[in-house]
Amino acid sequence: MLFPFEILPEADFHRYGPNVRAYCGQIAKVLADPCLGQRLRQPPDAPLTDYRWDDFCKFDLPRRLRLIYVWNEEAGFVTIVKFGPHLGHDELDDVYDGLARMFELPPDDGHAQQMAEQCCSDTSSAERATSLEVGTEQIRRMARR
Repeated sequence: MLFPFEILPEADFHRYGPNVRAYCGQIAKVLADPCLGQRLRQPPDAPLTDYRWDDFCKFDLPRRLRLIYVWNEEAGFVTIVKFGPHLGHDELDDVYDGLARMFELPPDDGHAQQMAEQCCSDTSSAERATSLEVGTEQIRRMARR
């Protein structure tokens, strides 16, 4: 069973459809256990903004692809916000640059250079309410748009 989830249209699943379909099983694993990902790190001395880098979690996929999501522990809900390649800062189509633009995040001085922290520690008390079949179909449907 998977946690209830939403895929934002801006997540670019449609743009990277073949990759989403190829790694659908691994994406579903994150929806079953959001603790598999790592929390992004807020740069020290970053200015106050509505969103922070550490509001988001990432899951590394093959071919430098990243799944960026928000785990709402209280609601037991996953929101997939971005999918794409990690190409490097200021590189066209870099997933982290896209995330920064989307949520007006402060400049990122190298999220990967700091100690990685697990996205969460325990999901045992949260209720999984979406079947694997339904979840997989929703992922595939978003990849076709």
